[in-house]
Amino acid sequence: MEIDPEREDWNAPSTQTAARVRGESAPTAFIAPVLRGAPDGNREHFLERIVIRLPEFTGPSEHDEYLALVDRALVDRYLSAHEEEQLITTANEIGISRRQASELHRQYFEELVHAAWRDGVLTDLEIADLQLVASMLDIPAEAVDQARTPRDSQASANPAMATPLLGPGDKVVLTGDMSVPRSSIEDRLRAQGYVPHPGVTKAVKLVVAADPDSISGKARKARDYGIPVVGEDYLWKSVLTS
Repeated sequence: MEIDPEREDWNAPSTQTAARVRGESAPTAFIAPVLRGAPDGNREHFLERIVIRLPEFTGPSEHDEYLALVDRALVDRYLSAHEEEQLITTANEIGISRRQASELHRQYFEELVHAAWRDGVLTDLEIADLQLVASMLDIPAEAVDQARTPRDSQASANPAMATPLLGPGDKVVLTGDMSVPRSSIEDRLRAQGYVPHPGVTKAVKLVVAADPDSISGKARKARDYGIPVVGEDYLWKSVLTS
């Protein structure tokens, strides 16, 4: 109706027919309600939707592919519904079972623990970060407690985790209404050596979305190309840091 308010055929239904409709009383027979789940309520972890398969024949290359996808999905420390679906689909397509996925999540978590201990100190912020990742990857609480034990300093064994997400000259795409004008964000990106780009191509390194679960054309195309889609918080905390 808002798109074409001049259409006369809206008049009768909206003014005449609707005016004669009377509300009906609720049915007296008991009907079991279907309740909407709370956003922070208990829900099935995405690991439960990965196929259980035996025997398992996947090797290091498939494991590295899955770990790289985990790393890309968690770069902004937010696991969107789209990213969960992508992890499930990838695991099922390349033959990674639920058990293997759990083991790879634990391996990824251990990489983060070693990285956090690299300077010999585990700060409160690093502990909070590890707790957040553990909750998203279904890592047992005792693993977070064990992470407080000092580890030997070592480089990451996963190349995907050792590679910075952005470098000078990399293209960044913005989509959605941010908390500040887009022109201001683009100016700051340029000032720090990045290149704001109007559309998603395979040369783009990062897409920043006002809503990480966005189904916009830019976000959808980025996912098709394997380009990380992050929320605005990541932009301010990890990209535009100065």
